[in-house]
Amino acid sequence: MLEALNPRRTGRAAHAGRRILRVIAWLLAPVLLYWVAGLFLYRFLTPTVTPLMLIRSLERGEMIWQKGVPLDEVAESLRAAVVVAEDSNFCLHRGIDLHAAKDALADYVASGRLRGASTITMQVARNLFLWPGGGAPRKRWKSRWR
Repeated sequence: MLEALNPRRTGRAAHAGRRILRVIAWLLAPVLLYWVAGLFLYRFLTPTVTPLMLIRSLERGEMIWQKGVPLDEVAESLRAAVVVAEDSNFCLHRGIDLHAAKDALADYVASGRLRGASTITMQVARNLFLWPGGGAPRKRWKSRWR
């Protein structure tokens, strides 16, 4: 009991805790820098290639390129169809549809089956800043919900 009150021990524990936090910060800094730089870049530039496209290109062995088309050259009915098919509540939320996520979680708890609740915004963010389909960390996180 008295050892816990020893200032020397408490100081060592606090110092070790600060060191651990510094290491975590140094490990997370490049990821955060990548995200911030990506957000800044994609805010002002129309991307001809995304990290996901580069990954898919390596998998296929051939480069995938896209050429953007001005929005006013796309038929309004096609634009509406894409939005409705991908995110029917697009105009009713600010990027994350919390009601759909809550309903999907309730469905999973009731039936054990997963269904999607991602919005267009979430899909774009995933494709720009995360890797496709898994890898150990994403699969492990996904498997906890299955």
